[in-house]
Amino acid sequence: MDLALSEEQNDFRGVVAEFLADRLGDGHAREFVDHGGQYDAGLWKSMAGELGLAGLAVEEELGGSGAGLVELALVLEEAGRAQLCAPLFATTALALPVLLAAPAGEARSELLTQIASGETTATAVFDAVAPAFADGRLDGTVSPVVDGATADLIVLPARNGDETVLVAVRRAADTVRATTLEALDPTRPLAEVTFASAAAHVLARGAEAETALRRARATAIALLAAEQLGGLQGTLDLAAEYARSRVQFDRPIGGFQAVKHRLADMYVDLELSRWTVYVAAGAFASGPEDPAEAEELAATTRAVVSEAFQRSTASLLQVLGGIGYTWEHPAHLQFKRAAASARLLGTIDEVLDAVADRIGL
Repeated sequence: MDLALSEEQNDFRGVVAEFLADRLGDGHAREFVDHGGQYDAGLWKSMAGELGLAGLAVEEELGGSGAGLVELALVLEEAGRAQLCAPLFATTALALPVLLAAPAGEARSELLTQIASGETTATAVFDAVAPAFADGRLDGTVSPVVDGATADLIVLPARNGDETVLVAVRRAADTVRATTLEALDPTRPLAEVTFASAAAHVLARGAEAETALRRARATAIALLAAEQLGGLQGTLDLAAEYARSRVQFDRPIGGFQAVKHRLADMYVDLELSRWTVYVAAGAFASGPEDPAEAEELAATTRAVVSEAFQRSTASLLQVLGGIGYTWEHPAHLQFKRAAASARLLGTIDEVLDAVADRIGL
């Protein structure tokens, strides 16, 4: 397998990185947290409309770019590096994989077109208890839901008796109520969402719904790993910059062996994670067709990158010393993002235990 990115892919990554650097600034995540978790609608409009990031993986005939998961993974990597606080992750890494995995249909096409245009933000639920569905209406509560209080659309599994039904629900004030939850990671808002006879679009039923959900969940885990990879790079950037600028005993602390070893370990974790993510993204772009194979690939990728990200943020705090433990420094936001991401879509142990059960270990 050729693991190298093409020239076009590298150029595309550069455009995204430059855009985020120009628009976000150093205090983007802190400003998001201090303002109660409200994202910048103008920033999202530019990302989704001008750059077309919301519809990157959507078919061209539905208004998207028709790019693959590798390109989407590159976008999420740069978003993770910049610690972007916007509907990008929930829309493209959670909701979009479910819609793309769902069977073709009028409702699916309409929703993908709206997402590709940036008109609609979305999220998806995989692991919560499925609410009840009957006569086109949804009743029940799901929690936690990423961006559940702000997403225009929620895609989730429901139960009609013993049958799994994959549905999409628009967030309406009278039938869909969201309560913001206190989250470990304040840059990734979570909510509890209650449906009270909410109108729902059916995307798939029975075996088709279950297969679509399994594939989409595996894809979402792989895309989460891409975002975590960006977080690894951002963590190393912070540590290296501080090691160059902080002077003790008339020399930068980066010259001391203990700090060098920390930075070297962070770099090794970063590069190992990078190629693990790229291999997974390439494999998902061309398959795999078997949901079990996709789940195993996602699980191993998740384990490698999640553990590396948590190690790296712990090392960042060691390099920074006392300043890294202050509320004013962004290091604690990276530390919380690493810890919370390792528990999103199931913990590492849960994901690996499920794979071990399937292969008979």
